[in-house]
Amino acid sequence: MVIAIIAVLISLLLPAVQQAREAARRTQCKNNLKQLGLAMHNYHDTFNVFPPGHVSNFPASSPYVSPGNLISSEVGCWTWATMLLPSLEQGNVYNVLSPGSQKPQTAAATPAGLQALQTPLSVFRCPSDIGPNLNNFDNTLGGNEMVAANYSRFITDGTNKIAIATSNYMAVSNAGDSTTPAINPYQYGPPLGVAYQNSRVGIRDITDGSSNTLCIGERAWKYGTLIAGAGTIYAISASSLANIDQSSSWNIKSANTNVTSLTYDGLNATVNRPHQSRAFNSAHTGGVQFLLCDGSVRFLSENIDSRKGSVGTAGYPADIVTNTLGRLACRNDGLVVADF
Repeated sequence: MVIAIIAVLISLLLPAVQQAREAARRTQCKNNLKQLGLAMHNYHDTFNVFPPGHVSNFPASSPYVSPGNLISSEVGCWTWATMLLPSLEQGNVYNVLSPGSQKPQTAAATPAGLQALQTPLSVFRCPSDIGPNLNNFDNTLGGNEMVAANYSRFITDGTNKIAIATSNYMAVSNAGDSTTPAINPYQYGPPLGVAYQNSRVGIRDITDGSSNTLCIGERAWKYGTLIAGAGTIYAISASSLANIDQSSSWNIKSANTNVTSLTYDGLNATVNRPHQSRAFNSAHTGGVQFLLCDGSVRFLSENIDSRKGSVGTAGYPADIVTNTLGRLACRNDGLVVADF
């Protein structure tokens, strides 16, 4: 009888304990985003812009000329997160990587550089996430339902396929359904987020207001039964060596999703499952945490007004800003944002 009573008490207490632990993890996730916000603003104080989504070999004018960088297979590009390392007390890692003087593939080919690229940083990991420290997401991953021929988190040293440190935090590149504007605005129009290829977005460019514009949001390794693959911290690669079974869609547009995200089908979406590895999602119940451009952090409900507008619809960007989430992802659409 006593044992039965104890069992009942444990069954009643266990959910409460689990909820308390998740609340603590969610708080730590929020603190991570606040740290990233401080680092973003420190970078802005120095350079008067936020860091680029990724740094491409293509000059800034190149994407505006068809076909530009649309189907590039660049071997290695540094990311926005690498640019923040000095402001995150990771100057030693930054110095080893030396993004000002070498490419990721060069760093990866040295023992010290490889160790740096594979250094996990807790500030880039949501405590609720179950993903590996080194991101091995691609089409060879067991149980992966993604169209993983189009997505790979690996980089390369020019010879080998290399897994590097995982990140759960993606910069906002645009609203809508396509990664094309973030790489080549020639086809549809320029991206309206804060981070994309060679971006130089400053507070002055966020005319909708920094408190109404999303900056960084979460992407889970897995939410529910869906593997979304999280992302990477330091670098991306569009080389065929980084994805051994790539399709015709494997290029810089796909690789860019390793460090930036779109609003796509909404938050924690369960439709169109194969492509949620380019979207925002989390291991938290009910929504996703976001850093806004003013440095504040908000938990956005997965039920927020959202719609997957198309960048291909005439009058871009009209079709991607018909909803609250889309408007929050765009820095200068000039539209009123409802309560969120």
